[in-house]
Amino acid sequence: MVNVGIGKLKKLVKFIDDMRKGFTEPWRTAVNETNEKCNATAQPLKDVIDQGDVTVRAWDNEQLRLQHEAEEKARKEQEEAERKAKAEEERRRKISIAKGGTGDVAPVAPAPVQKIVPYEATMSTSYRKNWGYEVTNFAKIPDEYKIIDGQKLKAAMNKDKDGDPQAVIAGIKWVNNPTRVR
Repeated sequence: MVNVGIGKLKKLVKFIDDMRKGFTEPWRTAVNETNEKCNATAQPLKDVIDQGDVTVRAWDNEQLRLQHEAEEKARKEQEEAERKAKAEEERRRKISIAKGGTGDVAPVAPAPVQKIVPYEATMSTSYRKNWGYEVTNFAKIPDEYKIIDGQKLKAAMNKDKDGDPQAVIAGIKWVNNPTRVR
């Protein structure tokens, strides 16, 4: 008896499903045809957009590479200027001692090095900043930073980015590896 009832219910469900399909089939056909026509029309435009994205990404990556090279060159020039300033200071100290002085001389300021203007990505592309650090000379790092404390370094990096000269840490270079965002 229960099996007969279940069989009738299954037939009723199939009948309802067939009715639904009969009502919706013309709509589904029309929607599919519309989608095919729209996709056929839009695909060349999507291809142009994709090629434009590839081109812009390549341009931005090249500009970022050039900026990194310029920053590295400026860093080396700054190190050379500091080395020359120390050598000049030592030379003056030796002259002072040779003339019978105490060897106390005024510190020599290194020659200024041109600041690198950060590359701003094109208007159609945006990047999220992704700052980190890179150890350039472990011996120069102050003892308080030798046991790496990510929060302490991040706080110092943020202060340095805000222009606080106290936040510069010898032996550590802040690096930005921007992430492309759509």
